Amino acid sequence: MSVDTVASVIYKNGRFLMIEEQTVQGIRFNQPAGHVEKGETIIEALIRETREEACVEIQPIQLLGIYKKVGKHSEPGLVRHYQRHAFIAEITEEFPFERHSPEIIARHWLSLKEILQKQDQLRGPCTLETILDFIRWKKLFLKQENE
Repeated sequence: MSVDTVASVIYKNGRFLMIEEQTVQGIRFNQPAGHVEKGETIIEALIRETREEACVEIQPIQLLGIYKKVGKHSEPGLVRHYQRHAFIAEITEEFPFERHSPEIIARHWLSLKEILQKQDQLRGPCTLETILDFIRWKKLFLKQENE
């Protein structure tokens, strides 16, 4: 079974927007992210999930990458394939933080150093991978602008 997910990589003033959430594995940190619902486009899911989890409106800028992960399935012996579509996005409007779902604890603006210090609390390997890919993209983008 394949599951499409989305994630917003939002960077401002040297910090990344991260969501603190309660999971079955304990407290975890992730970008605003979630599953694509039936009948929803990838972009619609990205905007909805970011609004629900972080209380911000966004403008997707660019696809950063598509990340694949294999996870457990509820049926023994089966696996679930996750395909995460990570987008670079900018905030167009920010609202006071409200918990729209019980598992979301807070939103934070964290530096790369702070994220690396919480590496054992990241939701999954894609969380750090997308942040590092964004940093590589940013360096490449700035290099091209200066040429």
